[in-house]
Amino acid sequence: MPHLHAAGAGATVPVGRLAELLRDPAHSRDGASLLGGEPFAQPDGLLALVIALRARGCGHILAYSGYTYERLRAMAADQPALGAVLEQIDLLVDGPYVAALSAAAGPWTESGNQRILYVQASLMLGHPVRWRE
Repeated sequence: MPHLHAAGAGATVPVGRLAELLRDPAHSRDGASLLGGEPFAQPDGLLALVIALRARGCGHILAYSGYTYERLRAMAADQPALGAVLEQIDLLVDGPYVAALSAAAGPWTESGNQRILYVQASLMLGHPVRWRE
């Protein structure tokens, strides 16, 4: 949402530096969550970040997307970096936020239509495979 951010706000940070900051050993964690705005709107940059995180030992990568898994797979036909990102991440929270469905939200989701998917199993089996607590 453009009205939430000033046009000149922020700073350009090289992908390697961002990955180093996300993997800072001063903070205990075993993975990274990629979200907000729409991470898949910049597939080349997202792929570079995911590769940099994996190269630095990031064990788990969760990505949020307003797109469904099925839509991302279809988009990957024209944007190979999208498919490459899916091949590298572990979990995907997919689907747009729907305020009317917020009461049905589950863990890690904001509305009842969103799913948490095991991406690697989904790719292997050819259909979305839901995460189970």
